[in-house]
Amino acid sequence: GLLGGFFFQNLFVFDQLSSYILFFGTLGYIHFLSQETVPDTKKLTSKPFSGAEASGALLIVILLVFLLYFVNFKPYLENITLLQAMAEAGKGNIPESHNLFLKTLSYGTLGDREAREQFLHLASQIANHEGSPQNLREAILRDAVSEMKVQIASSPDDARYHLFLGAVYNIVGNNIEARQALGNALALSPKKQHIFFELAQTYLRSGDFQKAFELMQEALNLEPKYPFAQVNFVVTAILAGREDLAEEVVSKMRSVGILGQEEISRIINAYAARKKFEKVRELYLELIKLEPKNIQHRVALAATYLELGRSQDAVLELEKAIEIDPNF
Repeated sequence: GLLGGFFFQNLFVFDQLSSYILFFGTLGYIHFLSQETVPDTKKLTSKPFSGAEASGALLIVILLVFLLYFVNFKPYLENITLLQAMAEAGKGNIPESHNLFLKTLSYGTLGDREAREQFLHLASQIANHEGSPQNLREAILRDAVSEMKVQIASSPDDARYHLFLGAVYNIVGNNIEARQALGNALALSPKKQHIFFELAQTYLRSGDFQKAFELMQEALNLEPKYPFAQVNFVVTAILAGREDLAEEVVSKMRSVGILGQEEISRIINAYAARKKFEKVRELYLELIKLEPKNIQHRVALAATYLELGRSQDAVLELEKAIEIDPNF
């Protein structure tokens, strides 16, 4: 039963130490039961090592120490230092976190992949953070990108790392480098929707809405029922002037109940960018039905009425907001 359970869980999860202890403990027990006789330890005798045996034993000890240091101890040190780097980043101590990430990667062990991912994640978090000094942000970005390029060089056929690099270039607005990295990722994994999303962002940033729309349409075709792909398509279609197609998808999302507050807010932003304030008004009314106690929706609707030249309606919405929260 235990062996069957171990086989079944391996269909769904990776091995863990807890499952290995049970598995190999059971194998050991089976082996013990299979022995017809048990050696009598009282009859065992010892004899001195020969020269060759002593040399072999010494060589084994030296090899064991070597392996323990490079296979166990160095990865342990790298792991501990990585955890410290992430903890300092969580506290907002970015300079110390930067130094610890560099120290982590100086060990050069099997934890480098994870360390580089986390380092790049830190770079993406503070890339546009005004609270951090410009020279510090640039240094972290430079070092993190450099390390990710090292990772790509060692794993050139892994789309994951090309995607990470392209996403960071997107955050800092480096469209040329982002397109190159994301293009490499897409060539390696042509059916991964997230790569299409990131690549479309580079064209949105540069104002090429038509190219971005084509990419989002291709991504949606890969899995039309994926809500995130649907809302990305709607936003890009609006920016590209294809409101008819956007409305078709919005209707489908609404009919199956996946048009929530977050999705509506993103669509509102797209219509506002195109100065389609009548559509913005309709969507804010829908948001208010979903969250009637949220006064920020009322305030935003009031601003929309002002854009439409309907100042009296704007005043009425603000009065409704005061009724909901008299402290407003």
